[in-house]
Amino acid sequence: MARETPRLLIEAGGLLQLANSDYEVAGDQLIFREAGGREAASGDVATRIYSGFAPLQPVTAVGEVAAGQEGNELRARVVFGGSQADYVAAQRQESVFLRVFGGIFAAAGLGITALPLWDLLQGRRRTTRRGTMQ
Repeated sequence: MARETPRLLIEAGGLLQLANSDYEVAGDQLIFREAGGREAASGDVATRIYSGFAPLQPVTAVGEVAAGQEGNELRARVVFGGSQADYVAAQRQESVFLRVFGGIFAAAGLGITALPLWDLLQGRRRTTRRGTMQ
């Protein structure tokens, strides 16, 4: 399924054209499903799914300003549906999730590494005890 992201014209104290169409779309979006007339290979009715922003919906665009043919353009990396505060809150929430998720894997890795070391140390203690008892 191909994803198309058109070059957007956004208002930022004036109109600003997005220079690219390969930006990531995130945040609140409208989703519209259009039923198709043919059946897909799975037997389900094929549909087209559209998602995007509503007119006058606040968006936050993250990228670099670049000179374009008709003035400055924004080479966007992310276009987020919501205010700047919403974007920052979403980034913080993702950061917390990644830290917790990383911590779980770090603890599991530490446990896997510690078990053979613990077993090795227990084996040396048994050998030392047997050697001194005789």
